[in-house]
Amino acid sequence: MTAFAAAVVVAAALHYEVKVSGDARDLAIEARIAPFPDREGELSVSGGAEEFVREVAILSPEGEVRLERRKDSWFAPGCAARGCRIRYRFALREAAEVRDDDDVAAVYGDVVESPPGSWLLRPMRAPEKATAELNVSTPYLRFVAGLPSGPISALASASISCRVYCGSAHRCR
Repeated sequence: MTAFAAAVVVAAALHYEVKVSGDARDLAIEARIAPFPDREGELSVSGGAEEFVREVAILSPEGEVRLERRKDSWFAPGCAARGCRIRYRFALREAAEVRDDDDVAAVYGDVVESPPGSWLLRPMRAPEKATAELNVSTPYLRFVAGLPSGPISALASASISCRVYCGSAHRCR
């Protein structure tokens, strides 16, 4: 039974539903996170982006439970043990204006650029082969994402050129 459970954890994917606000000010994100091997259930984003993650909550049939940030992470032991759904916001434009850093977020005219590792809250000790699925909806903005193939751990790598562009200059068709 233990070997089967481990195989399920390794093969499980993380699923993200991302809604971009009309002015690219915020990302509203809901994630389904499979169980992962970390007793403390540590979740975080890439360094320097933590202060722009807001209103993190675990969702369940019984309701919503807010998670408080401790240093650079949020902790959800139950999420690690059983998997969970979480909801949170990322202040995209604020991150771009405050940081103006390609590794967190930056503004270039009408374009807000940000690597997915800055706004995808994820287990810090995810299984080596865990993957992520990303579904994005935008009102009328162009949204471009380049994601690496392979494990979720690749999102945190500074050497990967993954960027998100939200610009209001042109309507998407």
